[in-house]
Amino acid sequence: MLSAPRVSLEGAAIACGVVGGAGLLYTSVVMRRVKRQKDYKPVFEDWLFHTALSLVAYGAVLAAGLTLVHHPSTRRSPSRERSSS
Repeated sequence: MLSAPRVSLEGAAIACGVVGGAGLLYTSVVMRRVKRQKDYKPVFEDWLFHTALSLVAYGAVLAAGLTLVHHPSTRRSPSRERSSS
C-alpha cells in the first residue's frame, strides 16, 4: 500500500487513516465481546495479543495516516549536475 509509486501521499494517508480507524473500531468491538462472555475467562495472553497489541498496531497505522496528511510529499525531480571538465 505504501510502496506504490505516487505523486502525492494523500491517497496513502487516506488509506492508512481508514485502515487504522477501522482496526481500532474492530478491536473495541472484540474487547466488549470478550468482557461479556461467560463461558471462558480470558487469561493475560488473550488480553495482550487480541486487544492490547492490536490497539497499538492499529493506532500506529492511524498515526501514520495522520502524519502523512500533515507532512505532504515534497517530491522533487532529481537534479542533474553538469560536470565542468
